[in-house]
Amino acid sequence: MRIAALMLVFALLPATDALAQKPMDDISGVYGGGFRNGPEIDPIVTRFSIENGVPTGSYTYVTGGQRANGTLTFDEELSENVLAFTWTESLISGRVEFSFASDFTSFRGDWYSGNAYAGEWVGMRLPGGD
Repeated sequence: MRIAALMLVFALLPATDALAQKPMDDISGVYGGGFRNGPEIDPIVTRFSIENGVPTGSYTYVTGGQRANGTLTFDEELSENVLAFTWTESLISGRVEFSFASDFTSFRGDWYSGNAYAGEWVGMRLPGGD
């Protein structure tokens, strides 16, 4: 009886692992939103994808009539659906921490320039933006 029970447990392990996998792939998509850039709130488009099992991203915004692009490099998972990235534009960079909705349809984040808090960064998944 014990052997049969152990065999059943081992038979269920792959299914348990599959259920325990995080839906990190759900992060992939294009999000429209805004972020505080000094006294202004600028519109921003943030793109996320998964490359080799690691989240990555990029963003584009317009400020003062100038278009700016940057990259998001994954740093760490702080907790469930809370991910930290390094943002980089040309020669400047900083940290951003995004807290995603459980279904990854939106996020709210705090971004930092150096060690100084710079403002909020929010986004909502755009339809057809995968």
